[in-house]
Amino acid sequence: MTGPRQSAHYRMDSMKRYHRSAAAFALTLASLAARAEPPGGETQRRPPPEAFSACTGKSVGDKVSVTMGSHTMEASCEKFGEQLAARPTKMPGGTPPDPR
Repeated sequence: MTGPRQSAHYRMDSMKRYHRSAAAFALTLASLAARAEPPGGETQRRPPPEAFSACTGKSVGDKVSVTMGSHTMEASCEKFGEQLAARPTKMPGGTPPDPR
């Protein structure tokens, strides 16, 4: 094909490619937004099993010691969802974020 029909065909192909690229870009942005961190830049991580074990039979605010590997740390029992988990009172690099 030559002439006006060819250029119209070329424009339609270009527009289809543009729309496919735009759709792919929008899907990429949507998936990134779905995995974005909550406000404040901190993600909520689940405490290790040792933190839950240390607070078995305890009450909120009770002081406990938690041993993970070769490290033992002082902690207090705090609500994590429907369970109690030990939250360290002191950690290298500062106090951990509040689990609430």
